Amino acid sequence: MRIIPIRPLKVTENTATGSIVAIGFTISLIPLALLILLFALVYPGLFSDSQIAKNAVKVPQATAHGDIVSTVVLSTANLPIDYAMQGQKFKSQRWTFVFGEFHHEKPLQVYHLQGRPEIATTNWAIDALPLRWSTLWAFAIAFAFGVLLVWALTAVAIHNAKSLRRTASNPAAIEAAILSGNQVKNNRYWNYSWQLPNGKTRKNLVAWSPERKPYFTTATEDRALAIVCGNGLAHLVDANGRPFDLGTSELEAIAKQLQSA
Repeated sequence: MRIIPIRPLKVTENTATGSIVAIGFTISLIPLALLILLFALVYPGLFSDSQIAKNAVKVPQATAHGDIVSTVVLSTANLPIDYAMQGQKFKSQRWTFVFGEFHHEKPLQVYHLQGRPEIATTNWAIDALPLRWSTLWAFAIAFAFGVLLVWALTAVAIHNAKSLRRTASNPAAIEAAILSGNQVKNNRYWNYSWQLPNGKTRKNLVAWSPERKPYFTTATEDRALAIVCGNGLAHLVDANGRPFDLGTSELEAIAKQLQSA
């Protein structure tokens, strides 16, 4: 593959890493907030019900009423509890849920924590404990993965921004092989590959708007212009010379040099 050194270039796209970090951090706050909210709302009830399950005392005079809904996706129980112990009346409100169907055929019974009559729950909540813990960790892992995914994408964006600036300072033109150009919703994903000086092949994927196309160097549109710096990332160039300040005449001149190789 021929490599043509060209003049130092200017990057025409935003490469400010500070703004990329700010955007990534802001987006990551959404799954992070959901993770914190999940533990704040669900963990205390799970913990207390687990303690009751270990030292459960049945309440003889108690009523638990409310709604229990079991669906394929989620099963929920919203159960207000009224009971009397040692001449005192207690009220408790428990909302619990599990992922998936959970049918509970037993009559509702109320149990309280040994030595703490004010902390009570139902046998529905106790019997569902394994599924409730599994549900908690499943949601927690999903939200934590969301945070890590946003941070990983932010790291990739920072790497690409730095690579753009580094490539622009010492650029060389090459032809990249276009592997695919698939449109998904409002983006077209261009998958391309190129050869490194040591003979190895690298691949990359860029997401552009549908109207933005690579600067093809062949009539079959299977090869396009890319700018690279040594063994670094090759940046695909679009028909307007972006992400660099390449004009139409310069694009044509570079394409002719590559084709004459």
